[in-house]
Amino acid sequence: MTDLPPTLIESAAARPARYGAAVSRLLELLPPCQLGPATAADPRLRRTLRELLDQLADPDLAPSRPPSHGEPNAAQPNAAQPIAAQPIVDRRAAACCRAGLWLAGDFLDESHAISQSIETPSGSYWHGLMHRREPDPDNAKYWFRRVRHHPIFESLAAAARSATLTAAATAGIAAGPAAFLATQTVWDPSRFVDLCERFRDAGDSGERLCREIAWIEWRLLFDYCHRQALGLE
Repeated sequence: MTDLPPTLIESAAARPARYGAAVSRLLELLPPCQLGPATAADPRLRRTLRELLDQLADPDLAPSRPPSHGEPNAAQPNAAQPIAAQPIVDRRAAACCRAGLWLAGDFLDESHAISQSIETPSGSYWHGLMHRREPDPDNAKYWFRRVRHHPIFESLAAAARSATLTAAATAGIAAGPAAFLATQTVWDPSRFVDLCERFRDAGDSGERLCREIAWIEWRLLFDYCHRQALGLE
């Protein structure tokens, strides 16, 4: 896996402080291959993911912390129960996070039901990712056109370049259809849709590269929406 931007690097132990316990648990389980050309998760994992996702509410997106010394806990005043560190201030961004988690779990209908009602660039982005996963490339491109320019594009283009150059050193992939990724300075989501279709079910280094970049994209977009939900963007 290529290096992720610094905001996306955290150990499993550090995730609850960043995303909250419920989201951290989901991130531990999500298979990082669902968003480019991919196969569905195994049935047992899907059942577990559905149970966790069905229970997920907006407050679960906020990180938690133990109460400070002398700080009361409304539920159990004498217990050191975790309390919310930050409130959710942007409900549409929180909905984007839930759409993304459903999508990463390969629950396309549930993700679509959320993202299609979010009239923001990030909502359109998640909508486009869902259609790319189906696959419905033309519909995906339509929603990516609705995004126009997204704040994660610059970081995504840089990460895709790095991943492609790494793949070129081991598999020679930069000489093929993915060569544009090694030189692009502006992320082109429609062109990446075409690349995913080119390598769908190929079972080769091109498909692996698409999956890797798609997972980086998911992490960047989820992190952006998560920070926005908490009022940090």
